[in-house]
Amino acid sequence: MTPSPASIIPPEFDGIFSSPVGIVSDYGQAPEYCGTRCFPDHSPPPEDYEIQILGKRPETIPVKAKYARVPVPQVHELSHPLWYDGFIFSQTGDLFVDSAREYLEEPLRITCFRGLDNQEPRPHEGGLFLMPPPRRKQMETKRYGGQYMPFFTINHYGHYLMESVSMLWVLEHGLKPALILHNALSRVPDCLLGLVEPFGLDESSFIIPEPFASFETVFMQRRSYMHRHYFGLAAQKVFYRIAEYYAQPDDQWPKRIYLSRRKMGTRRLLNEAECEELFQRYGFTVVNPEELTVARQAALFARATHVAGPQGSALHNRVLSLEPRGLKVLILAMPPLFTPFPMIERVYGRPATVVMGRPVFQSPVHYEASTWTMPLDNLEIGLRQWLDS
Repeated sequence: MTPSPASIIPPEFDGIFSSPVGIVSDYGQAPEYCGTRCFPDHSPPPEDYEIQILGKRPETIPVKAKYARVPVPQVHELSHPLWYDGFIFSQTGDLFVDSAREYLEEPLRITCFRGLDNQEPRPHEGGLFLMPPPRRKQMETKRYGGQYMPFFTINHYGHYLMESVSMLWVLEHGLKPALILHNALSRVPDCLLGLVEPFGLDESSFIIPEPFASFETVFMQRRSYMHRHYFGLAAQKVFYRIAEYYAQPDDQWPKRIYLSRRKMGTRRLLNEAECEELFQRYGFTVVNPEELTVARQAALFARATHVAGPQGSALHNRVLSLEPRGLKVLILAMPPLFTPFPMIERVYGRPATVVMGRPVFQSPVHYEASTWTMPLDNLEIGLRQWLDS
């Protein structure tokens, strides 16, 4: 598929990267560390944002930004690091934190933590569970020559995909490393292949390593999107490129989309069929995103003007719009309100607009097992307020 010839890169994306502006060496406590290339990025600092609750009792909830700045894009270069079961280790037995899949309060530094010889994993600062370093005789079962880049994605949806795909900004600078996937996977998922195709990558661009291995060169890059923390220009450029690649002529796709979760088994909206009927009366097309390929999802969002649906992974696709600042998004929220979307909306210059539902069953064990309902009279009032705003 070829990019749309009429597409235009928004001016805020012009020239945000050039040659590296500096190399820092304050992470040099590991023998594998070769240096860090920093790239200029003119992302504005994260701002406080608002959640606008619509319906019979509209109100505005202010929310403080979690980060004071968007981190500068960096690529750390490592020579001959070790791989063990989805993590990258130093020869010293230290774990490179940026290779971990867990969330950290400060996930940006390539700090090494001392391995735990012959001990059980235990929590460390930021909630990271450190694994015991593997025995050396197990480590170098397989050696991989060439250049590689971590692309750890196990949960292939929502913000997990956004974070992984946001790492592809490095491809703008001539780096063409193979992408390392977690060895629990037996093949490259089709959704990942669809997301990397606009960057000239295919299945041959990936590697699923043996459980114990070493790599000649690994480039470890910062994410340019971090769930509920920041959303830099580098990530915006990546998602715009995907939208541009898959966009179809304007008259072939519906402008108003309702993203259904009715076929999903978690966080069930019990009266969603009635909600769908309401949106259809207002000109919305009901879509089940899990039934569509990445190409069709991207084409759908590229031309949409209005997107609505229950809070969930599908709403992250709003970043695949060719006019992200003009796209209007309405979130049907299950209480308690817990959503990353206000931060994304603020980056695009919009407040998050929400209609709150009512809990039916709130699981004390697992949030995903909870169920809820949406009062239709309040939803219709909120829908009209949103469309008229």
